[in-house]
Amino acid sequence: MVVLYELTAYFYQALSPIQRYEAMRHLHIGPMPGFLTNKWFVLLGWSLIGLLVILFFAVRRMRLEKERLAMEEQFLESSDLCRLTTQEREILETICQYADVPKKNYIFTNSSAFNTGFAKLIHESFEAGHNLMQRKQLNVIVQGIKTKVGFQKSPCVSGWTVRTSQNLSSRQIPQGRNVLVELISESGVFRFEATVIRNDAYELALLPDTAIEAIPGQTANVQYKVGAVAWVFETMVTSCGPQGLELNHSNQVKSVNRRRFPRVPVQKKAIVALFDVSETTDEPLEPPTFVNATVTEISGPGLRIQTNLDFKIQDRILIIFEAEPGRLIRDIAEVRGFRDTSTGRSVGVEMIGLNEIAVNNLIRITNAIAGTDVLLSPEGGTEEGSATPEEKGQLV
Repeated sequence: MVVLYELTAYFYQALSPIQRYEAMRHLHIGPMPGFLTNKWFVLLGWSLIGLLVILFFAVRRMRLEKERLAMEEQFLESSDLCRLTTQEREILETICQYADVPKKNYIFTNSSAFNTGFAKLIHESFEAGHNLMQRKQLNVIVQGIKTKVGFQKSPCVSGWTVRTSQNLSSRQIPQGRNVLVELISESGVFRFEATVIRNDAYELALLPDTAIEAIPGQTANVQYKVGAVAWVFETMVTSCGPQGLELNHSNQVKSVNRRRFPRVPVQKKAIVALFDVSETTDEPLEPPTFVNATVTEISGPGLRIQTNLDFKIQDRILIIFEAEPGRLIRDIAEVRGFRDTSTGRSVGVEMIGLNEIAVNNLIRITNAIAGTDVLLSPEGGTEEGSATPEEKGQLV
């Protein structure tokens, strides 16, 4: 440190005042000119950087445009495979926009996104002031799109079994039946009963018991009681006015047990026969062979019978027995289980071809034998088990 101080003092004393002044004048002068500090080189460098940035954005734009064209081509190919018309394709594109799907082609495989976009489309149609006929036409077109895309089965399918069908649909609810409806909104849930006044290929029209207000696109839960079970499904409001409440159809119908009833022992004569549903070509045309049996237990549409016939699980049988004096029951039953006893084979069966009135009568008879006059409802309350005048007809 002392050496450095002495050297500084030496040079300071060795320079004259004029030399020190000249040295101070040259302190502002920059570094010696070179290649890296040349202004043309710097300008060229910034120009190349700008060109690369522009090239990057151009390539990215070309790639996005190529992906968009490929997506459009896939959408058109899928539309052609589903045989969509030009109008249906335009409506489906609008549904894609409302559904906010990342790629348009996803709408052909995502039913929830389709329903979301359709609900927004109906709401937009309502806000745009479209009349009822225009909204109905839009709904018919969209239901046709859903059928072509595969989100719902064709409404032309007919023939179904109330208790065993695995493809339940709201189209199968007969006109004139009562349903329970829950309208879901931000303010809460509003429940009311309604009567089915029309059930066509595209809409389920209901007439509420009380005046209601609903907007298109609003979610509704519907419950329809069918004998010992209830169909429950979620749907969407398409229109609401003096003519009634119109709902979209649903193929996502759940069947839940509606009633709980006891098993009661009985001793009723019956005749049963195996009912082979397979197709044969080498056997002669012969009627089913009936044998005597005994109904030992009844529980609504479920029976336990004593017979010597050889059964397997899920076999079907024809059964005829007298449930009460003057009331014969003839139906197809499906074997649910069996066990061998000392007196023969005890078989548990479930009758699968009865209509709603017949099932209600069986439940009434079960509770009457058990000494009860009411049936338990799903909520734990009670439900009257007596038959109506219409239900007192002959069961077939």
